[in-house]
Amino acid sequence: MGPPDPERELSMYRGLLEVSHLINGAADSQGLLRAILEVAQRVLDADAGSLFLDDPGTGDLVLTLALAPDGIRLPEGRIAVPAGRGIVGWVAQHGEPELVADAYADPRFFRAADEKTGYRTRSILCAPLVHERSRFGVIQMLNPRGKPAFDALDLQVFTAYAQMVATAWSRLRSIEERERQALMEREVELAAEIQRDLLPASLPAVPGCRCDARYRPARTVGGDFYSALRIGAEVLWFVIGDVAGKGIPASLRMAQSVGILHAILDTTISPALVMERWNRALCAQGGTGFVTAILGRYGAGEDALELTLAGHPGPWHLPHAGAPHPLDLPGGPPIGLIPETRYPLARVPFVHGDRMLLLTDGFLESRGPGGASLEDTGLEALFGRASAAPDGALLDALLAAEATHRDGMTARDDLTLLLLEWTSAS
Repeated sequence: MGPPDPERELSMYRGLLEVSHLINGAADSQGLLRAILEVAQRVLDADAGSLFLDDPGTGDLVLTLALAPDGIRLPEGRIAVPAGRGIVGWVAQHGEPELVADAYADPRFFRAADEKTGYRTRSILCAPLVHERSRFGVIQMLNPRGKPAFDALDLQVFTAYAQMVATAWSRLRSIEERERQALMEREVELAAEIQRDLLPASLPAVPGCRCDARYRPARTVGGDFYSALRIGAEVLWFVIGDVAGKGIPASLRMAQSVGILHAILDTTISPALVMERWNRALCAQGGTGFVTAILGRYGAGEDALELTLAGHPGPWHLPHAGAPHPLDLPGGPPIGLIPETRYPLARVPFVHGDRMLLLTDGFLESRGPGGASLEDTGLEALFGRASAAPDGALLDALLAAEATHRDGMTARDDLTLLLLEWTSAS
């Protein structure tokens, strides 16, 4: 190692203290890594320095930071070193720090890098970045300025820098991950607030028909929505829908969709024509996320209602007399995709005491511990049992059945149920 050099050792010790202070006050990982690399370069009086991070997908080491000497330009684009190639690859593969006194005398040295840049590498310090026995990169210094080659003290101090880099990187990544998680949670809360504000506090009725709804949010907010509007005294419009996607983008698309629909509803046209206008307006507005929906209209005194389906699960008929059964109705694709799509109109007759249930896929696809969906368990029997619930309790019975089916598992999607009931003969 040579005779002791107290001044040099003190300089290196101060450098380590400086790095320690940098770690304690760092705000982001990239800025911290560059700062540590610059301190190491200054203390070791190195001509150049670089940091490589693992690419888990390829196994390569990717150049992430570089302190190049004046007059040297690095090649543009991604610079990657395969594990095991060159000094950097060897250190990554073996997990050991390495001092190379004469680069061109070492058969492991990869000369092509010098040939591309015009730089002449003499001596190399290289150390793996390892935290909790897991390597995530390599740090390297090239060419001491005041002497032909690095020495053993340089390697000892540089290895300490590498260990501090590894600790700092891990610490900051943990902090950044917690911040990302907190941001996601705030996004979910905001999306849920948007959704709650758009869902109606109460639903209207018209003579002969009333409606009820339940909404159960999931941990990850989706794009479910429902609404019912009375236009005049005797016309009831109702809708249930689901925007593709999660979080704030889905909530904003839902707000856009509901706002457009409320603006274009007209008592003089059919649900099919309204759906077509709604679709064209959504396509013209742009945005991401298509929308599945069922849109319906009922006029007091009529013996049937009109429905139009756009890529949404079909409704169920819960007759006053007889078994529950799905309604096999024609439909079209989700809205917000193809501007000039045509949608068929369906007429559904009913009698006093009949009910119709509209739902979203969060109910049908609810998963139990064994992986089976609620739909797989037999909806006819489930709806039959729920229909026997006291007046006004059918939807609560279905929510209870869905929760029982999940048996404590986290809900994967939000869930909406909309029920229409005919309360008097036409």
